[in-house]
Amino acid sequence: MTFVELQVGVQQFLAVQRTYLRRLAVCPPVLPPVAGVQIVVDRIDIGASSLRHDEDADFDMFWIDGGEVVGYKNGKAEGKKTKLAQQLTLQLTTDTEIRNHPNADPPLVPWQVTVVYELSADALGTDCWLRAHPDAVEFAPPPALPVPLPPGVVALLEDFVTQQFRTFAPSGAVPMGLDALKLPVPFVNAGLSVDDAGQCFAIRVQLGGSGEPRVTAWTNFFGGYFVDRREGRDWALYVPADYITGSITSQLWQNLPKMEDLETYPGTTYTVDGTKALLDVDILLIYHLLENDYLDLDVTVEADPHVALRLWVEQTNVLSAEIDFSGLVNPVGLLSTVAVAIIDIFGIPARRILDKLVGSAAVEALSSAPVDSVTQPSPTTIRIEKNLTLPSVPGVAKVALTALLPQPDGIALAGSFTVNEPTNAVISVTELEQFRKQVPKISCGPASMALVALFSTDPAIFALLHASATIDNLGTAPLRLCRPPAPQRPDSPLLARNIHIDQQSTIVLTFDIGLPSAGYLAAPFPIDVLVVTNGGTRLIRLDPPPMVTEQDLKRLEAELLVAIGNCQQLVDPWFKGHTGYNPKWSPRPPGDQLVEHLWQVNVSGLPEGEAVELHSVERDQEVLVRAVSRGADAPVRVATLLVASGRSREVSIVRVGPDTDAEAVEGRGLEVRQTNFVVDGEIPLDQACHRLGVSALADGPVMIALLEDRAVAFDVLSAAPAAPLASWDGRFTGVLRLSRTTLLYGPGGAAAVDPLGRITATEIREPVVDAVRRSSGVVLRTRDRVLELSSELHQVAEYAEYTGVRESLAADRRTAAPALDLTPYEIGAGLAGAVRIGDRILRVAEDGNRIRLLRKGSSAKL
Repeated sequence: MTFVELQVGVQQFLAVQRTYLRRLAVCPPVLPPVAGVQIVVDRIDIGASSLRHDEDADFDMFWIDGGEVVGYKNGKAEGKKTKLAQQLTLQLTTDTEIRNHPNADPPLVPWQVTVVYELSADALGTDCWLRAHPDAVEFAPPPALPVPLPPGVVALLEDFVTQQFRTFAPSGAVPMGLDALKLPVPFVNAGLSVDDAGQCFAIRVQLGGSGEPRVTAWTNFFGGYFVDRREGRDWALYVPADYITGSITSQLWQNLPKMEDLETYPGTTYTVDGTKALLDVDILLIYHLLENDYLDLDVTVEADPHVALRLWVEQTNVLSAEIDFSGLVNPVGLLSTVAVAIIDIFGIPARRILDKLVGSAAVEALSSAPVDSVTQPSPTTIRIEKNLTLPSVPGVAKVALTALLPQPDGIALAGSFTVNEPTNAVISVTELEQFRKQVPKISCGPASMALVALFSTDPAIFALLHASATIDNLGTAPLRLCRPPAPQRPDSPLLARNIHIDQQSTIVLTFDIGLPSAGYLAAPFPIDVLVVTNGGTRLIRLDPPPMVTEQDLKRLEAELLVAIGNCQQLVDPWFKGHTGYNPKWSPRPPGDQLVEHLWQVNVSGLPEGEAVELHSVERDQEVLVRAVSRGADAPVRVATLLVASGRSREVSIVRVGPDTDAEAVEGRGLEVRQTNFVVDGEIPLDQACHRLGVSALADGPVMIALLEDRAVAFDVLSAAPAAPLASWDGRFTGVLRLSRTTLLYGPGGAAAVDPLGRITATEIREPVVDAVRRSSGVVLRTRDRVLELSSELHQVAEYAEYTGVRESLAADRRTAAPALDLTPYEIGAGLAGAVRIGDRILRVAEDGNRIRLLRKGSSAKL
């Protein structure tokens, strides 16, 4: 029986499962009232977990009979089921307690629950599927609550927990991705187990099954009696020696020349050479120089040249190999020397056969990754280094290869398994700003000039009262709102539309309202807003807003006049002159932190054909970005990102047009937005990066960097973003995220990457120069034509010329491109090689060999 086996430490395996569950950010269920009391599940905490391996079971066996995989009827393997027991804590409270503790944490009562999953592995054709099936929910006795929970509510909770945590594995089953090996035989049997010491979790997959299955071997495996191949490491992938030697020998048979007078007998043996695995590859060559049946004469020469292949790991994620062909170039013995010489004379390329075919076959038997370095330390040895990018789960786990463990019966690749296990999301109200009076927010855009008259006649329509609340996450697991925050009374002056949400690592709620009604002012009451998240439910209570008097309105109107006057002093000269405007840098950077500065400029009312340019003050008025007006009704937008120079002024906003004064245009305006982005760190690269993209792998967003000969995915949201998660070989010039896949395209055509990181070629093999996402699929532009593909990436239409779809593509790009939410802007310095994920900007540094990580800071608008 030939099999491969993946082994992982039980503690690492359990940490990954807990991490996955916490990152789901599960919202708690809403329970029905019980005896007039509303019980609330505040949050669900993911607790400890363990593996159970104590329930006897039988396991069906399969084998290949007549070319088909069929059930084996002569016996079943015996053993024990493998189950995962995951503890949950339902943190309970009541609606009354939440309302009695505004802006604070209500008292919570924990209720312990254990969800049990049965784990299994199934071999299906060319892949192996891992399954997690909810088996039972075990509730501890209900805790002391204001009212006892009736059986119906307990059943409701049990059903919720069972159904919700079916998402422990997507759709209940996930493929291992072994179909990427493209093996000539199917997988026949598969299974998973825990060793009798409870330390090693193993998944075993049988390759082929032409003979009867070894039921006894599988019985031992399911019973927990198997060899721990890790030798103290976190994980190991074991490959039997007979599979490796058989693969090399098979490839030799297929590649050796077929000649009538030449007999070839390839063979491979495996031994352990200290810390290295040694594969000795030889071919017995028998060449019949002369055959004469009448004289019973057969003159032959023989040679048995060898090529030795040694494999080891001495650097993390680097597989080293050395091919020693001294047994080929300098064969021992006179007969071998003569034989090789004669074989070469007769045109049989013995050296090339063993040097090229044997060596490459041995290396490719272990991995399809490309060779990164080839050197020749001596005339008869070749040294090969291969950098391996191992699959990881974004934000959850990172895998590293640290050792090759040569064992008597096979080779184990082993390494570390680092789990970034988050703590449960728990919310706390940390800042509360009560309602205060403020002048209406304006910009120097076209609408600002008509505001004063409107404010004088109807001040009630303006948001004159402002409050805010900040909700922090005390844990590190994701925090999300389970439903929009809602005012608790319909007669409240605060409406749902007056609540603005800014959710990053914290949740910031801002409340902007106009003048309260006379009825409210006659009988004011606190304003309550209920915030429901996966980290808890809290009641935000705001004091009644202050009275806005006539004197207040006159003061606010005067402040509004000053603000609009400042805008007019800015806008009018800018439209009439051409010397430019140098806005001051505001807001200033926080403390001593290194920041980069995002400028976004919107100009309204510019005549058609004129342009807006941003010039660098530091670099002698160098043009950073330029955009031409399409008419007074179409705003012109430009944006740039600059490394902070310490100067108070960084850019000039310049109008480029005729030297005569422009005519007054109704609705003209100039709006400047500034945002600080704090530098969090950098990711070094071993090659220049020419483009960035955004995609998703497993359960999290990733950044994709397009390098010279490959695309690399990075997790930029975890604590250690520098480690690559996946890599795909090829020359790619663009990346486009679709609904279920990621499209990589370039000179070699287009390829699709699924959420598990597996790449497959599409039917488009010609060079692709551009791609745009559409609701129905994607549009690709090649050198000669435009192709429309379905969501499954099959061609559905073709256009001979680009002209007919140019405007449609441009319109789609503005709505579909993922970069920065800046697609309506003309992009300038610092943004052309940048993308945005959450509150981060990621951009290629000036030298191209680094990616800078930026986090959004404070903003200001003029």
